[in-house]
Amino acid sequence: MSEKTNDEPPKAIYTDTLTKRYKGNPFIEALPPLPERKIDFSVLISELPPAPTPGDRKASEMVRLIELATLNEVVYPFAGYADAALAVSTMLREAYRARNPMTPSDVKRRHAQAVSTSETGIYIPSEWESSGQSHLIVANSGIGKSTFADKFLRGYQQVIQHETYQGKPLRHAQLVYLKLRVPNDGSLKGLCYQFFYEIDRQLGTNYLKQGRSAGTIATMTLLMQKVVTATSLGLIVIDEFQNLRSAAGRQAEHVKNLIGELIEWTGVSVLLISTPAIDKVIEGNLGNARKMTTTGQTFIGSMQRGSETWRQFCETLWDYTYVQKKGKLSEAILDAWFDASAGNTAFAKLAFSLAQRNEIGGRECVDASSFEFVANNDLLFLKPAIRALLSNKASALVDFNDLFISRKYKELRALVGIVDEPVKAFKNTAEFDEVQRPKPKKVKKVNEAGGKKAAMAEEIELPEEDPLMIED
Repeated sequence: MSEKTNDEPPKAIYTDTLTKRYKGNPFIEALPPLPERKIDFSVLISELPPAPTPGDRKASEMVRLIELATLNEVVYPFAGYADAALAVSTMLREAYRARNPMTPSDVKRRHAQAVSTSETGIYIPSEWESSGQSHLIVANSGIGKSTFADKFLRGYQQVIQHETYQGKPLRHAQLVYLKLRVPNDGSLKGLCYQFFYEIDRQLGTNYLKQGRSAGTIATMTLLMQKVVTATSLGLIVIDEFQNLRSAAGRQAEHVKNLIGELIEWTGVSVLLISTPAIDKVIEGNLGNARKMTTTGQTFIGSMQRGSETWRQFCETLWDYTYVQKKGKLSEAILDAWFDASAGNTAFAKLAFSLAQRNEIGGRECVDASSFEFVANNDLLFLKPAIRALLSNKASALVDFNDLFISRKYKELRALVGIVDEPVKAFKNTAEFDEVQRPKPKKVKKVNEAGGKKAAMAEEIELPEEDPLMIED
């Protein structure tokens, strides 16, 4: 069993959403209130730590070299990500609209799923319809996709403990979100194991052990659907979705089918994050493409030379100057900075960090020549990637994203204080053999098995009764 990350989840505090659509739904009212204006989402996704003062720039060389890592914490509020934050905020709440635990239809649905087996399939009351949604964010590596997701999710408690709602008992731990990454080899089983591992890590449950016993896609799918229901999971974020292009056989198709079924049969919402290489993943299946973009998609490109966005971004970073002589951000510097980064967020931060690192203890100023030196020395190995970005040709960008998993690039990031989050690896993840599996079906009545235990195939069991303990 995995250790829980927190001893006790915070207790729910309910706030009226002021909308008729969400009124009386404890799962939604326990979430943070939404901002009143769309523009406020820009503030929510930004991160601007305290910038150095003139006094800070007089500190010793080692102190300033250490403080330079503060630059990595800056999150600039690009307009595209503010739009994505609005979409994700909405679809997280919509995921719970049809899963109000105080309604008879949801109680019936939970019981129906609890008694479903891999042999009978998932049974859902005909009057229940999923309100889960999906959104796709596409951007080249280094533009800040994962940073956006992490910043957005930090605005929510991952687990919320409910006790009572409007005078009625509601003893339940609500899992608000889960973030996953598609493994580099596109493994379906590896992604599923990661799903159970992360839930066990948050709730102290033992689902991963049960998941390892699932020998078929049908059994694994059923278990995941049951767990989503049992934990009242609202949002699944799946990063590096383009890695499905490396999946063996039809496994990529199975992953896409699994996502569609989770949305349709459990009501969870799904946010997919990918590079443009996702085209290879979704081509040839229009139905799956629609399922993955029910609320549309957000495409974030590199900044353009001379654009207002590039200037404002650089002005924001320029405030984090740690050399002793902070000069004016000139056009020459902006051009040299762009040449060293091609308008890529990660490259721009890295170039500025390396430029300052080189100048601290030396000339103690950053100018155009500082960026030129970085481009021709520290970042020389990035030249092919820079040229690919500047050309803006799809053919030139084919191998671009592989750069971000290279040892050289990771070493440079570590040098300026950027620590990449390790990806959990699992052993014995040989893929499923079958390529066909039964599709879920709806029936008008809940399985009459009622209180009888409905054992899953291969001895996988979950509590059959509704995990929400609601009393009249």
